[in-house]
Amino acid sequence: MNRKNLIIPVIIAILVIALDQITKVMAVNYLTTLPYETHTLIEGILELKYVKNFGMAWGMMQGARWIFIAITIIVCSLMVYFVIKKISSMDKCMLYGLTLVFAGAIGNLIDRLFLEGGFVRDMIYVKAIDFPVFNVADSAVTIGAVLIFISILFMHGYERVFPEKKTTVAKDE
Repeated sequence: MNRKNLIIPVIIAILVIALDQITKVMAVNYLTTLPYETHTLIEGILELKYVKNFGMAWGMMQGARWIFIAITIIVCSLMVYFVIKKISSMDKCMLYGLTLVFAGAIGNLIDRLFLEGGFVRDMIYVKAIDFPVFNVADSAVTIGAVLIFISILFMHGYERVFPEKKTTVAKDE
């Protein structure tokens, strides 16, 4: 894989970021006009529920806006550098996993940078398991992390990207 193969990941990233922002705007425009800012999609299972998240996953570290912004910028910069530097030895699972994590991080970064108070707009609530409310960007990060994990475990992604770090197992004689 060479650098010209970055076209598809760039398109995917742009589409994920756009979908994230569009769904967030739609959630604000629709859900904030409803009582309790909630709309049931599947009774007892899935709801749209508008929530302002001032923290990170599961609402942890409330109010640490500038820490999240700094970490996101640093990590996303490192991911871009890593992909550009290692793309020729990277499998597609790793590449698309990093693309989704990057796109999701940027989607939430946009909220933190441009919304007064630095919150992230969440709206998808899986009521059946009482899972914390999340958004498209969060979903992209999660799916991307799973793809990276699969690449490392099953596609030898780590060894392809870091061939100099191969570990050897001593054989019993």
